[in-house]
Amino acid sequence: MIKANLSDIIDPIGALRDVTDVGDLMFRGVSIDSRTTTQGNLFFAIEGKNDDGHRHISQALARGTEAVVVNNRYNGQEAHSTAKFLVVEDTLKAMHNLASWWLERADPIKVAVTGTNGKTTTKEMIGAVLAEKYQTYKSPGNLNNLYGVPLAIFEMGESTEIAVFEFGMSTPGEIGELTRLVQPQYGVITNVEAAHLETMLTIDAIAEAKFELLDNMPGDGTVILNLDNAYLRTRFDNEKLTRLGFGVEGECDISPSRFEINGSGCAKFHLAETGEVHLAAPGMHNMYNALAAAAVGHALSVPGDRIRAALESFRAVEMRTETVKVNNVLIINDTYNANPASMKFGLDTLAAIRAEGRKFAVLGDMLELGEMSTELHLEVGAYAAGVKPDFLFACGDLAKAIIEGASKHGYPPERLLLLSDVNEMIDHLLRQLRPGDAVLIKASRSMEFDRITIGLRSQLGRGN
Repeated sequence: MIKANLSDIIDPIGALRDVTDVGDLMFRGVSIDSRTTTQGNLFFAIEGKNDDGHRHISQALARGTEAVVVNNRYNGQEAHSTAKFLVVEDTLKAMHNLASWWLERADPIKVAVTGTNGKTTTKEMIGAVLAEKYQTYKSPGNLNNLYGVPLAIFEMGESTEIAVFEFGMSTPGEIGELTRLVQPQYGVITNVEAAHLETMLTIDAIAEAKFELLDNMPGDGTVILNLDNAYLRTRFDNEKLTRLGFGVEGECDISPSRFEINGSGCAKFHLAETGEVHLAAPGMHNMYNALAAAAVGHALSVPGDRIRAALESFRAVEMRTETVKVNNVLIINDTYNANPASMKFGLDTLAAIRAEGRKFAVLGDMLELGEMSTELHLEVGAYAAGVKPDFLFACGDLAKAIIEGASKHGYPPERLLLLSDVNEMIDHLLRQLRPGDAVLIKASRSMEFDRITIGLRSQLGRGN
């Protein structure tokens, strides 16, 4: 975690003036949320879209903050005579400057991961692989945007040898800005798929936004791309940076000589670099995530047997194809987020699992798809009809198009059901599920489908 004297950061953050004499005051850690700031933190008053941190300085000080970074329009210093204030033109930019300073001071090798799907899981797998050889730090949770990445940097210890960061985006320019901040030597893109179409409008635009990672990396950097994705294959073929490709189809640097999906839905594959790997995280998509992690490990000289050990011990990240068995009902909790590609991954995972009983697909709205929303929900319904789970249930205003798409492609109507809300879905599933069944639960995060998982775990568990 960052720890420094206030006097050391006046120049790095671009302070216009120090309103009070900062002396030798030391801070530890950085906060932008007055509700969670702790004793000794440096508080940045960030002006966000929905709130302004300058309004919450009193709360931050009450929780133990002694120093605050404010913009030059703030004039409330006199009300807090015991606090130390650093004044800047732009507090978000100042926070980025401080993060850059801390990165330079620690000087780790840096790896950045982006992509439409699989960012967090791939970041976690890469972190596990690299930790087999190096003192490795990986950004916690989903701290992956213009606010989160700096906060993740501040959590990094000064003795870190390799740091792994996740880059997310919702509008053009964000990944470019994060890349210029972190300056990663290794850049990984998992895939390019339909998402954020309300703001990005087209998949071509999404691809260009992801490529901001490659366009802003240092000239001696290495890019690691999924070559089974058409956008990434094209970029790979024209890329000037050092390249490593991973995938299953066609010629790749990191590619399994053979693979299969077992009855638990998990991949088993053989790499020349590692030997045979048996994943415990289910889904074909997790094999791609593992191939990306293996590619990074190979590039950074992690021994093959250690790469294999890290991948085999890896378990699914919470709410991302997380599996749990309750009263012999297998629940596949994939409720963190959803887009058309990840919905299909989830359906494929359900299909691959060897269940004693029936298979239920419980799907909800995929949000932020803009004008293509109805079309893409219909497409998921058509795909579900081809995969043929025993039952297809949906919940949400948009998800009715999933039911419609499945029906149009021959899915039996007596096995389709559209319900109005999450509570109704929980009640219906509790009446339907029997020991030996498997159920996939997937929707965009704000649909709160995690409540379905929580409800099933709680109520089914009473049958034990």
